[in-house]
Amino acid sequence: MELIQEDERGSIFPYLVGNMLVGNSNKKFPMHDIVALQKNTFYYIGQLISVAIVQTKINFPFFAPSVYNYLCGKNISQIFVEIEEVPIHIKGRDLLEKVRQARNEVNLETLCHDDHGKEILSDAGYKFQHPLVQEDIIQTVARHCILYKGKAELDDIKRGLAALGVIKEMEKYPDVFKPVFTNSLSSPVTADAIRNLFDVQFSSEHDPIREKEEAAYVMFVNLLYDCEAGDEQELQLYEVLFFFSGSDSIPVGGFETVPSLQFTTNPYPKSSTCILELSLPTIYYQQPELFKEKFIFAMKNHGGYGLT
Repeated sequence: MELIQEDERGSIFPYLVGNMLVGNSNKKFPMHDIVALQKNTFYYIGQLISVAIVQTKINFPFFAPSVYNYLCGKNISQIFVEIEEVPIHIKGRDLLEKVRQARNEVNLETLCHDDHGKEILSDAGYKFQHPLVQEDIIQTVARHCILYKGKAELDDIKRGLAALGVIKEMEKYPDVFKPVFTNSLSSPVTADAIRNLFDVQFSSEHDPIREKEEAAYVMFVNLLYDCEAGDEQELQLYEVLFFFSGSDSIPVGGFETVPSLQFTTNPYPKSSTCILELSLPTIYYQQPELFKEKFIFAMKNHGGYGLT
């Protein structure tokens, strides 16, 4: 008799993803939860995954690559954590992006020694040195966010994965088990990638509003390229993507629903992450700097998922 019945298998994913893990759809990691630790919840999750893999051959392809590497026995200090594994709502993600784009040591010094930078680096246990090393800063903060904060939870999952010998097999054959735990099918976030996602809903060519819509679209595209080139320090491409999709990565082949680019007479851009819709304001069609100002304000001050 199976320990996991057919009708129970579908409940494993939503329980893990919705309650115990945080992060983007294919880059998840355990949140720190002292109550769950006391109840051995993560240990039981590891056991459940072990039984599910052996009995049903189902996969759990939503763990962050760095999390999988840790589960396979790698030392945290030897694990490379991609910045994109850190969700944009996690404290420290903004610093990671700015450090990555820093062009010289002066920029690094400024970022790391202001109050915000010092707080994040101190929390991550970064030991200041001279000169500052860009990649050391990034990895210290990224490892802290993804691995060290939830290390106790990850260790409990590892203990649970020891059931039926799964953890030993993972350590021996990490490449074989990688598709079971991770899904790296995402495309680079570039200006062209974001631009090509949209089905642009222009008015008819004879409509007087068409000229304003085309101007708003051109300003939007120009802003994307400015972000990609690093000329727009206040805004990152992943923030634009997250604003209308709720994700900071693009699945290979695009989203299941084609994002729609609409236009509005409202003073700020609007979006719905539920239906993947972005609306650009047309009232600044002759004021590109004001369009940029309002757009960046909306990206930085939205409420998250849903209608923004």
